[in-house]
Amino acid sequence: MAELKCARCSRAAEGLTAPPIGGAMGERIQKNICGDCWKEWMTLSTKVINEYRLQLFRPDHRKILEEQMKAFFNFTD
Repeated sequence: MAELKCARCSRAAEGLTAPPIGGAMGERIQKNICGDCWKEWMTLSTKVINEYRLQLFRPDHRKILEEQMKAFFNFTD
């Protein structure tokens, strides 16, 4: 694992060994987010799915989860 400055917590930490999800977002997370913040997101994502009652087979619900993930990781675009 390579060390990086995490976009969320701003500390130098070990990054992820592989993209945690598919596509460009997974690569962005791997390059910019530390393992600890990814683990924190995994816990929070369950809460987001339950709170919003998301059904991830629906594209509009996946979009909501992605927007919440971008906000959590401080991705502005």
